[in-house]
Amino acid sequence: MNIGSIFSFIWEYLLPFVIMISVIIFIHELGHFTTAKKFGVYCGEFAIGMGPVIWKKQKGETQYSIRVIPVGGFVSMAGEADDTKADANVPYERTINGIKPWKKLIVMLAGIFMNILLAWVIFIGISMYQGTAPVPSQPVFSEIEKGSPAESAGFEAGDQIVSITRESGKTVTISSASQITEEIGLYHETSTFTVLRDGKEKEITVTPEKKSDGSYALGVSITSKLRKIEWYESFKYGTQNMLDSSTLIVKSLGTLVQGKNWDQVSGPVGIVKVVGETASGGFVSFLSLLAILSLNIGIFNAIPIPALDGGRALINIVEMITGKAVKEKTLERLITAGFILLFGIILFATWNDIAKLFI
Repeated sequence: MNIGSIFSFIWEYLLPFVIMISVIIFIHELGHFTTAKKFGVYCGEFAIGMGPVIWKKQKGETQYSIRVIPVGGFVSMAGEADDTKADANVPYERTINGIKPWKKLIVMLAGIFMNILLAWVIFIGISMYQGTAPVPSQPVFSEIEKGSPAESAGFEAGDQIVSITRESGKTVTISSASQITEEIGLYHETSTFTVLRDGKEKEITVTPEKKSDGSYALGVSITSKLRKIEWYESFKYGTQNMLDSSTLIVKSLGTLVQGKNWDQVSGPVGIVKVVGETASGGFVSFLSLLAILSLNIGIFNAIPIPALDGGRALINIVEMITGKAVKEKTLERLITAGFILLFGIILFATWNDIAKLFI
């Protein structure tokens, strides 16, 4: 790889990735930071990035810093095991464990809230900028790609999809085109489509084709239409886009819990590639992916794994209900186990990304 190629990779892929991840992490940590400060918790450091400090500024009792590795970030709160500015003179009531349990719960969940809020604002902004909204499409195939699984199975242009029956036997009634896309994306197994053709129902069994990017497709097109909207309608459609995306993310996590779709899990390598490709499509595409990733991180952080905000919030709720604090050693073991699990997932996802590069 020559110097030109390296520079091109940094400019086209690495830089957009760093910008996007930095924004998401900054917003997330800002949520923890502002709520902690609001409740009087001593915050010794607010950092973006990991590793050695390359820039810092002291303002009041908090050091604001940027670290050399542009992935990650943290708020150093008094009372936490990883407090980078531990000070024995900080009174207990100004530590994260010294504030009221309900306040601590808010601090734990504030990062999740901020990621979801960021996604919501971006979705609304994009709807307002575009000034259009999709008209719900009927589940009718307008075109069949030659040589595709759909053509081989016997689909024809004009076929209306009534329902889809998965391998498990579960039948899903189809009322919109988006449901078909969702079904293929989440349950890319051999399925039986009930089709309405010339007024008669017909059953067609088909297996989606796996593409080079890891996605699945039948090889069909569905005509979609847009309509102009007023600026104030963007709040409605932006919110709906966020809710639809959230539902899809939750369903995707559900399939992973069931042991499915692990081949589609992406790690840092895959995300860098997607961000770079999306950034080349323009600023709106970049913002759309930023919203999706922020939403993903917010929802993922809500999973009750001790190393994540959701897990810490759950522990806090247990303490509130029982009136007893979880023993420090027990908490450390739970958090360590959570980090090991997360590290394992990241390693697996990275292996997936590398394997896709050679497919």
